[in-house]
Amino acid sequence: MIWQQLQEAIGNPDARVIVRTASAIAELPGPLPLRAGEWITLGTEGQPHLHVRAADAAALTLHAPDDANVALELVDGAGARILRVAFVRTNPAKPECDHARRAALVARFGGPVGA
Repeated sequence: MIWQQLQEAIGNPDARVIVRTASAIAELPGPLPLRAGEWITLGTEGQPHLHVRAADAAALTLHAPDDANVALELVDGAGARILRVAFVRTNPAKPECDHARRAALVARFGGPVGA
């Protein structure tokens, strides 16, 4: 179920897959395909894409703070973030926020999803 929800999220044209370390941030704009296997591929080989070790993924968690975009985080068993899928124009602190879309995303993804 985790991979179906991640596919739905990254298939959205307003989704941004973000991987962050202390020294770098990578961002891939959606829509992106997802290919499952031992390594999950987000995007298309030969183009910008990302590989995630499937065994490390434990859950997707929703974040909808009052001052940022709605986001899903893929986390490992210890709760450490592997990647984030943020949805642009869902930050209620900004005038361009699409409040109806924000509410729909929260309703759709509104709870942790186990692997």
